[in-house]
Amino acid sequence: MGYSMLLALVFRARSRCLTLACLVAVALLPAVSLAGPLSPANRQPGSLHGQLIDLSDENGQDNRIWSDVLGAPRSLIVYLPPDYDPAVPQRVMFWFHAYLQDTGWFAKNLLPEMDAQMASGELPGMVIVFPDGSPVSKRRRLSLPAVTLFMNSEQGEYETHVMEEVWPLVHERYNLSDRKEDHLFAGASMGGNAAVRMAIRFRDRIGAALSIFGALDLRYQDICGGFLGNIPRGMPRANFDRPRLPVARLAGVVPIRLRQFAEPLFDLNDPTVADQIASENPRDMLEDLGVQPGELKLFVSYGRFDEYNFDAQGRGFVQTAIARGLEVEEVVDKWGSHTKRTANRLFPAALDFIDRYWSESSDQP
Repeated sequence: MGYSMLLALVFRARSRCLTLACLVAVALLPAVSLAGPLSPANRQPGSLHGQLIDLSDENGQDNRIWSDVLGAPRSLIVYLPPDYDPAVPQRVMFWFHAYLQDTGWFAKNLLPEMDAQMASGELPGMVIVFPDGSPVSKRRRLSLPAVTLFMNSEQGEYETHVMEEVWPLVHERYNLSDRKEDHLFAGASMGGNAAVRMAIRFRDRIGAALSIFGALDLRYQDICGGFLGNIPRGMPRANFDRPRLPVARLAGVVPIRLRQFAEPLFDLNDPTVADQIASENPRDMLEDLGVQPGELKLFVSYGRFDEYNFDAQGRGFVQTAIARGLEVEEVVDKWGSHTKRTANRLFPAALDFIDRYWSESSDQP
């Protein structure tokens, strides 16, 4: 969370005019063509050895793809590695952005390091796909956009857009591998939830999932029935009838309440809302969908002082995964919080996981 986000939250605390929804990121237009590298003035992250393909509307022309599922044009960015050969099936990572970020944030801030390591041979080459998880509906005046979690919800079918529109598009255009071991989903915060959730549901197509301080247990409750205590109650949350319950306290002061996160996604008045949330909750999905050892490799990282208590959620998720015999790697920044600085400190461990995962999977038949 940057300072602009904090200021927005403070403003909301002082004004009831500001609505905050915060957590914490095929039928296509036939005339759409692949654009060249992103504009250096806007989104190009300096000099790259690979190439960025811009299917957005942020660089002087509208190259967005059309989504029948969402009924709107959507942005998409694709990175091609330095050794990209269209005749050779490629490994691919889908990166899901965080709340208040967009398809280009990773490309500008984190991709240059990955690109340099791919060029030097330190990291295996891979295509990287950046789907758009921003809400279709426009923000109102003095409002921040709702969180989507890349989820199928009352806001729209964002997960279906990714798996039934973006997935086949990029596989057809870029000759991506058909092996599940060559597919990795990754993301941070909102995107960390999306990466793990979709990897669990589509583990017949995806071999590994990586989360940097993602929300991995949406039904977490502490021993007092809240969201923010570090001592878990030992059973999942069964009711969501306290909409003012804080799910975060930014800077230890500014509360973000349950309704601000949940109501854009679910109807909290629906008597089946707990079951609906469980069906989209990564920790519940491990057991409900019967994930078996060897089906999915997992990387879970977080800061110990996460403002959303995603550290407690991460620990609970890891415990459930280990109990099921799953292969999961847990990395904790002992002084970290829910910030870009913490994400930057966790990123090298994430790259190491990716390197080891694909080095091991390349040895498999």
